[in-house]
Amino acid sequence: MGATLARPDAEAVGFVRTQPFFRALDERAFDRLVRAAGLRVLDAGEDLFLQDDETDEFFVLISGTLELYRTTADGEEALIRIVGRAEAFSSGLTLSFGPNPFSARAVGSARVITGSRAALLALMRVQGAAAVDFASSMSSHIRQFADHIEELQVQPALQRLTHFLERTGIEPRQVDAGALPYKKVVIARAIGVAPETLSRLLGKLRHACPDARPLARAC
Repeated sequence: MGATLARPDAEAVGFVRTQPFFRALDERAFDRLVRAAGLRVLDAGEDLFLQDDETDEFFVLISGTLELYRTTADGEEALIRIVGRAEAFSSGLTLSFGPNPFSARAVGSARVITGSRAALLALMRVQGAAAVDFASSMSSHIRQFADHIEELQVQPALQRLTHFLERTGIEPRQVDAGALPYKKVVIARAIGVAPETLSRLLGKLRHACPDARPLARAC
């Protein structure tokens, strides 16, 4: 596993302060929680936590990208979602009361603040505003997962690719191998197609969207 630093830096602490639950804590409670936290640095391909493991930590992604995946009974991996800092991957996705429902792995290098789940839960019991903020964040995350499942089941592959690129801010004129935000195999898994199918979809997208109009209107 990557190294865990004794003290998160000021930039990391500032980002955590803006996230659901943490932003509603009073200053004293937040300082006490963060002082006990550490900063874990993950290498590309390194797991942050594993499916079915019990954990006593919460996690907040500070930089980089994580892929959330499940391993089937026959050993196959099913990608659930790719999350980045902009999507506010926070304690809400990993603060469970049983085994982890999925694994989380770094796509590239990533930095994650990790702290005591018990301490966070204790604060939640006495800080009503923070608990409400947390519940609202959880509701939003559940909706995102539901939308992703619907997308995989209903939308055609080209539309799924369009939406994936749209979420990462890629314009049609930038759609080439050098401009892709992730490796092709990662994108293929995220939209539920084979890598060779993704290559054909990228070709169709370049022909369908020759200018720089927003993706939502171009295709």
